[in-house]
Amino acid sequence: MSKYIKYENIDFRINNNIFYSKSVQLSLNTNISPILLSDGSLLRYAPENTIVGSLDTDFYLTGSLPSFLEPTSNLESSIECIFAGVKITDCYLKSISFNVSNFSPILLKANFDWYGKLNSTNSTTDMRPFYSNRNPSLSEISHANNTYLIDTNKVFGFSEIFNFNYSESVDRIPFFANDQITPFRVAKTNKMKSISVEGNFPKKSNVLEIQGTTTNCELYLKDYSSNLLKTFNISGVIESRSFNVTTDGLLQSSLAITQRLAPLRNTL
Repeated sequence: MSKYIKYENIDFRINNNIFYSKSVQLSLNTNISPILLSDGSLLRYAPENTIVGSLDTDFYLTGSLPSFLEPTSNLESSIECIFAGVKITDCYLKSISFNVSNFSPILLKANFDWYGKLNSTNSTTDMRPFYSNRNPSLSEISHANNTYLIDTNKVFGFSEIFNFNYSESVDRIPFFANDQITPFRVAKTNKMKSISVEGNFPKKSNVLEIQGTTTNCELYLKDYSSNLLKTFNISGVIESRSFNVTTDGLLQSSLAITQRLAPLRNTL
């Protein structure tokens, strides 16, 4: 008789902390190139680089955002992810993002690179039954009701903000010792923060003068009970602004802000 594993019986863990994830996806990628002889015949296929894995997950935050989930921080060390009997000890965070819109729980999305081998165990070991009180109540998860964004420099021009998207990302560069498939360091470079905001028709008369316009924003991520989970700061340049209207809607405006951070250090 076949045995099936239901999702609710399996925890997703990062550094042994349980995260209430809606989905987890693992994948592998490598660059395979043909090696040809002088007569054009194929000798073999060989990889040009090491195998790089990708891990994507989205989750609800039930407590303060840990430092190892901050892509633009100075922390470069690997983290451990476990799901469905698969353990990856060398994961490196590349990006995190979320959307805030009225009356909705906030789902955070994270993307990792990983290297080396997968450590597999019996997925049915140490499973625990699902109980209704296993998960935290709705009031303990990240939610839009009390989350808000402050336009410190007052350049948005909106009287009301409808929704916004926030993201942080970095590029990860691996360094390998000779004859090793696991990097001894995965450096961070090209750190970037960005936010896009949608609001009502702007009240400012110079809304189209965006060239070189800088702004400082503070984003307060909270749960349904108004407990502060994380404060995000972005100080960047308005890169675009747009207007749209439909026959069954109101005239709305949106803008995008990007902050490119200084490198971690002058050299990798």
